[in-house]
Amino acid sequence: MLGTGRDNYLTIWKITEKDGRYTGSASSSRKNKTTNEYVNSWWNVKFVGSALEKAKSLKERDRIIVHAGDLSIENTSYKKEGQEKPQSFLTVTIFDFEISTPQGETTTSNSDDLPF
Repeated sequence: MLGTGRDNYLTIWKITEKDGRYTGSASSSRKNKTTNEYVNSWWNVKFVGSALEKAKSLKERDRIIVHAGDLSIENTSYKKEGQEKPQSFLTVTIFDFEISTPQGETTTSNSDDLPF
Protein backbone atom coordinates (compact mmCIF):
# COMPACT_ATOMS: atom_id res chain seq x y z
CA MET A 1 0.00 0.00 0.00
CA LEU A 2 2.55 2.62 1.03
CA GLY A 3 5.86 3.32 -0.58
CA THR A 4 4.53 3.14 -4.13
CA GLY A 5 5.57 6.70 -4.96
CA ARG A 6 2.03 8.07 -4.83
CA ASP A 7 -0.43 9.31 -2.24
CA ASN A 8 -2.78 6.75 -0.73
CA TYR A 9 -6.41 7.25 0.25
CA LEU A 10 -7.81 5.76 3.45
CA THR A 11 -11.27 5.89 4.99
CA ILE A 12 -11.18 6.19 8.77
CA TRP A 13 -13.63 3.87 10.54
CA LYS A 14 -12.49 4.27 14.13
CA ILE A 15 -10.29 6.81 15.88
CA THR A 16 -9.28 6.51 19.53
CA GLU A 17 -7.24 8.75 21.80
CA LYS A 18 -5.42 7.25 24.77
CA ASP A 19 -2.69 9.03 26.72
CA GLY A 20 -2.20 11.54 23.90
CA ARG A 21 -1.80 8.84 21.26
CA TYR A 22 -4.21 8.47 18.35
CA THR A 23 -4.91 5.07 16.83
CA GLY A 24 -7.76 3.49 14.93
CA SER A 25 -8.82 1.44 11.97
CA ALA A 26 -9.11 2.37 8.32
CA SER A 27 -9.74 0.83 4.94
CA SER A 28 -8.35 1.25 1.46
CA SER A 29 -9.55 0.00 -1.89
CA ARG A 30 -7.86 -0.82 -5.16
CA LYS A 31 -9.09 -2.14 -8.47
CA ASN A 32 -8.11 -5.68 -9.47
CA LYS A 33 -6.93 -5.30 -13.08
CA THR A 34 -7.88 -8.89 -13.92
CA THR A 35 -11.47 -8.88 -12.64
CA ASN A 36 -12.16 -5.10 -12.63
CA GLU A 37 -13.57 -5.51 -9.13
CA TYR A 38 -12.46 -3.48 -6.14
CA VAL A 39 -10.51 -5.21 -3.38
CA ASN A 40 -10.84 -3.71 0.11
CA SER A 41 -8.09 -3.88 2.73
CA TRP A 42 -8.47 -3.11 6.42
CA TRP A 43 -5.65 -1.55 8.44
CA ASN A 44 -4.79 -0.68 12.00
CA VAL A 45 -3.51 2.90 11.95
CA LYS A 46 -1.51 5.08 14.30
CA PHE A 47 -0.67 8.74 13.92
CA VAL A 48 2.73 10.21 14.78
CA GLY A 49 4.78 13.31 14.01
CA SER A 50 2.90 16.07 12.21
CA ALA A 51 -0.06 13.70 11.70
CA LEU A 52 -0.66 13.47 15.45
CA GLU A 53 -2.08 17.00 15.78
CA LYS A 54 -4.20 16.60 12.63
CA ALA A 55 -5.64 13.30 13.94
CA LYS A 56 -7.38 15.16 16.77
CA SER A 57 -9.98 16.47 14.30
CA LEU A 58 -10.69 13.13 12.57
CA LYS A 59 -14.12 11.57 12.71
CA GLU A 60 -15.55 8.24 11.64
CA ARG A 61 -15.89 8.00 7.82
CA ASP A 62 -13.42 10.81 7.12
CA ARG A 63 -11.40 10.15 3.99
CA ILE A 64 -7.73 11.09 4.15
CA ILE A 65 -4.82 11.24 1.74
CA VAL A 66 -1.67 9.76 3.27
CA HIS A 67 1.44 11.59 2.08
CA ALA A 68 3.95 9.79 4.30
CA GLY A 69 3.59 6.52 6.17
CA ASP A 70 5.06 3.15 6.89
CA LEU A 71 3.65 -0.37 7.01
CA SER A 72 4.88 -2.57 9.86
CA ILE A 73 4.05 -5.73 11.75
CA GLU A 74 2.96 -5.19 15.34
CA ASN A 75 3.37 -8.20 17.62
CA THR A 76 1.05 -8.69 20.57
CA SER A 77 1.12 -11.01 23.54
CA TYR A 78 -2.38 -12.27 22.66
CA LYS A 79 -2.60 -15.94 21.73
CA LYS A 80 -5.76 -17.76 20.74
CA GLU A 81 -6.38 -21.12 22.39
CA GLY A 82 -4.22 -23.73 20.64
CA GLN A 83 -2.10 -21.10 18.93
CA GLU A 84 1.66 -21.48 19.41
CA LYS A 85 2.79 -17.92 18.69
CA PRO A 86 1.34 -14.54 19.67
CA GLN A 87 -0.79 -12.84 17.04
CA SER A 88 0.68 -10.19 14.73
CA PHE A 89 -1.13 -7.33 13.02
CA LEU A 90 -0.24 -5.05 10.14
CA THR A 91 -0.20 -1.41 11.19
CA VAL A 92 0.06 1.69 9.06
CA THR A 93 1.99 4.41 10.86
CA ILE A 94 0.95 7.75 9.37
CA PHE A 95 3.46 10.61 9.49
CA ASP A 96 1.60 13.12 7.34
CA PHE A 97 -1.86 13.33 5.76
CA GLU A 98 -4.57 15.72 4.73
CA ILE A 99 -8.33 15.37 4.80
CA SER A 100 -9.96 14.83 1.41
CA THR A 101 -13.11 16.83 0.76
CA PRO A 102 -16.15 15.25 -0.95
CA GLN A 103 -15.36 17.05 -4.22
CA GLY A 104 -11.93 15.40 -4.32
CA GLU A 105 -10.21 18.62 -3.28
CA THR A 106 -7.98 18.61 -0.25
CA THR A 107 -7.93 20.85 2.77
CA THR A 108 -4.76 22.45 4.03
CA SER A 109 -4.17 22.63 7.72
CA ASN A 110 -2.06 25.77 7.67
CA SER A 111 -1.97 28.57 5.09
CA ASP A 112 1.62 29.38 6.18
CA ASP A 113 2.70 26.24 4.28
CA LEU A 114 1.95 27.91 0.93
CA PRO A 115 5.08 28.81 -1.06
CA PHE A 116 3.79 32.27 -2.14
